[in-house]
Amino acid sequence: EFRKRRSQEQNAYLWCVVYKTLTDATGNAADDLHTYFLGEWAGWETINVMGSLRRVPVRRSSRMTTVEFSEYVAFIQQRAAETVGVFIPDPA
Repeated sequence: EFRKRRSQEQNAYLWCVVYKTLTDATGNAADDLHTYFLGEWAGWETINVMGSLRRVPVRRSSRMTTVEFSEYVAFIQQRAAETVGVFIPDPA
């Protein structure tokens, strides 16, 4: 069954508004925030990289549908408000 993948506009909002707001507030790099939130939202798996175990997110945002992506952003907004008191505005 065909489901529309997340849009370029959704992706731009994620990186230019959501992660920028959190980077400014926390000092964390956007790539680190992206990995963290993907894992917290979709779950983690442990992989072996050259003998060292590493946690990686089960899913990537590029494979999400538009609906899943909206749910993912809402998860980030809620988690940011609850954990670090940062308000992330809804997309326009």
